[in-house]
Amino acid sequence: MPSPTIEIKITKEVDGSDLDLNNMSLRAAKSLVVILEALNRMIDVESSAENRAESDVKISVKSGSACVAIVGEDVREIQANIIDVINRDSQKGTYLEEVRNIQKVITANGLTYESSFQFDNETYDFVEILKSIKPVRSPRRKNDDKYYDIKFITGKLIENGGKKPNIHVEVEGVKQKISCDEKQAQKVNNLLYSTVMLSAWTGMKSDGKIYYEFCDNYLTKDLYDEFRLEIAEIMNGTGTEPLLRIHEKFKNLIVNQRFGEARKFVRLFTHHLVDKHKMRSMLVASKAFKENGQFKDLISIIVKHLENKTGKKLF
Repeated sequence: MPSPTIEIKITKEVDGSDLDLNNMSLRAAKSLVVILEALNRMIDVESSAENRAESDVKISVKSGSACVAIVGEDVREIQANIIDVINRDSQKGTYLEEVRNIQKVITANGLTYESSFQFDNETYDFVEILKSIKPVRSPRRKNDDKYYDIKFITGKLIENGGKKPNIHVEVEGVKQKISCDEKQAQKVNNLLYSTVMLSAWTGMKSDGKIYYEFCDNYLTKDLYDEFRLEIAEIMNGTGTEPLLRIHEKFKNLIVNQRFGEARKFVRLFTHHLVDKHKMRSMLVASKAFKENGQFKDLISIIVKHLENKTGKKLF
């Protein structure tokens, strides 16, 4: 029995001509990158799933018409999550955002797409479904729990600074703007025109557009990948699982005397959009270090945000 597969093809240019992977328009190239990145992030979620060191899913770009394909047994889980998003049953931030990204490109830019997959003996015409349903939007949560995510971004740092500081990272030919402050801009300035590995908080504006705010940079791929996979698990977990993972990860870093890395882990939870439960879990995990010079400033930021969310004084 063949492995489950998802393929998304760009078959025709805006003018109706057949798409040639070796000679495509800029519009088609940008769309291909969006689709490739979206499916890759879904694979990342499955790679970081509990008790699974690495997903068996393989991703490829096929010649002829531009076709992005993923194949492997874990694709069945990706298919199920996509269907949940389409049916408005999913609360998984990564899947919501990435299905939304795919929907935006296939409904907005005039190219011709094809995609279908088999799941539970039914055929889903992915492209036609996304064209026919209302725009996929990330849900607004009650009170302070607005949409947010933590993204890990690898690309070439091509711009840095400005009167209102921000950095621009080129990811597979697409420029990503990340807002920052002056100190953060200075932190990565010596990496200009080099490949950088960053984390960024993402939120949603009132018009539905996603924005990015600089969190941290990483000098080794091992640490970047370690945190990227851990955060994917935390952000997509349910119930108390994310809170336990926060506590266990911080404890593990401290036990192994990885204090610099522990500081970087705490920093991931210092943004005002982080939900109060994750903030509180981080405070509980780091309680013994609230007066420690390496962590005091970051813990104080979390305390301030949590007090603003709850309206209660913590210390």
